[in-house]
Amino acid sequence: MVFSSSCSALKVQGVILEQGKLYGFKQLPVLGGEYEPDNFELTDIEVHFAMLGQMNLQIKDLPDGTKVNFSVTE
Repeated sequence: MVFSSSCSALKVQGVILEQGKLYGFKQLPVLGGEYEPDNFELTDIEVHFAMLGQMNLQIKDLPDGTKVNFSVTE
């Protein structure tokens, strides 16, 4: 239900889904991000799942509460 209300809030703010896009997290909940409209942005579907998969592979075996740092390169 939280995600649904966040989607509704994004639509009210004028952030409308486009073909090939999704509402992606700016900061993943597993890394402390919130399920709040301010933490979502329109994201390319392919980029979203490629990056999410890479991040999940890197953190999957870490215990809860482990501090992590990510570097974004092009």
